[in-house]
Amino acid sequence: SLIEGGKVVQARTLIDRLLARRKRDAGVIRAKGLLEFRSGKYREAEALLDQARKLAPDHPMIPIDEALVHQRRGRYPEMIDSVRRALRRNPTRSEIRSLLVEALVSAGQLNEAEDELKRFNAERPLDQRLAEGLARVLDLQGRREEAVDTIDRVLAVKGGTPWLRRRM
Repeated sequence: SLIEGGKVVQARTLIDRLLARRKRDAGVIRAKGLLEFRSGKYREAEALLDQARKLAPDHPMIPIDEALVHQRRGRYPEMIDSVRRALRRNPTRSEIRSLLVEALVSAGQLNEAEDELKRFNAERPLDQRLAEGLARVLDLQGRREEAVDTIDRVLAVKGGTPWLRRRM
């Protein structure tokens, strides 16, 4: 929580003390990686997250952390791989699916992004976050009318928010 609160110096001191005592603790190593990420030290963050993943290969958050590092470094194929690993552990999490779509769009894989969204949404009602992603993909493909229809479908569902429509 110190990291999220922007108290980097205090967080660094605490994490370094913990790391000195618990050198093989994946959680502490991950925390150090996140601290380096927040400090803009992406190479160091990546190395620490890789180390944490090797110590705790089933940790559900490490692939997401790695994906964000890859995103900052502009390495979208690696980002896609990391997000897919996270999805294998949490296949129903729309936030992770949204991150995958973002990676696919950034990599220029619009058709795959569309397929991913349609496959996910075939199993459940259209999620607002994913609807926005689908609308963005369709719009980038020059299919503006379908993009607007996608947003309108979400708005027709109870709880739909008009900000989506205004963004189109």
